[in-house]
Amino acid sequence: MNQFHTPMTACKCAQYKKMIGYKLVLSADVSFVLLTKVFMETRVANRLANGEIKDIPHEGDTHPLPVNNGPNTLHGGISGWDKKHWQGPVKTYLGDGSESLLYSYHSPHLDEQFPGALDVTVRYTIKDEKQDGTDVSVLVIEYTAQLSEDSPEGWAVVSMTNHSYFHIGDKTTIEGTQVTITNNTNIETNEVDIPTGKFKQFPGIESGKPFDLGPEEPDIDHGFALTTDVANVPLDTRSLEESTCIKFYHPSTGINLVVSSTEPAFQL
Repeated sequence: MNQFHTPMTACKCAQYKKMIGYKLVLSADVSFVLLTKVFMETRVANRLANGEIKDIPHEGDTHPLPVNNGPNTLHGGISGWDKKHWQGPVKTYLGDGSESLLYSYHSPHLDEQFPGALDVTVRYTIKDEKQDGTDVSVLVIEYTAQLSEDSPEGWAVVSMTNHSYFHIGDKTTIEGTQVTITNNTNIETNEVDIPTGKFKQFPGIESGKPFDLGPEEPDIDHGFALTTDVANVPLDTRSLEESTCIKFYHPSTGINLVVSSTEPAFQL
């Protein structure tokens, strides 16, 4: 479960446009954004090495997948969940005054060659809170996935994430955005961006110390761990306490954006 926090006073009418092949959320008015369905959900949060699932459910088993990023499978294949038609939204008003939109998708067995049929949902909840004396708008994204009754397999590989780009400045690039990460523990990867199983400190960035983004540099695109005790991370993390992952601020708009999650890692 992920949360995005931004001061209500910074909200303005949302727009979105496509730039450099990606859809960017250009403001904090999330109610408009949800209705335009610009959020992109992916089945796999990053890459699967060599375009295959190995040693599941038995050691020595291999399941080939479509390759779409060098030798690897990225975000669930060529026609991933971000390109599928999701049912919804189903709108719900909650007792605390917040409202949510629920989208659902049935992923059939061998969808992009992934074994196992899944019923997946993504719920977006918008609510207003007071944090440290400041009124903020909060967007909560909650993901669920479970094996369908018609699944011929009793297992499936899934690691859902959101892949939207939140642009809080007033220009066409992210230049001038100030970034602060809470934990500089980098998930080490090899030359084709597959995790090695090791952790290290990312060079040039300090935990808790802001740095500025330029129009193209620094080009980080790396994963950071909120915990290295991965063996004790449960499959369903929604009951865990949220941890602040990263903070953004842009001086030209005065918009602050804080991202927190119950998941053990985040990508910058």
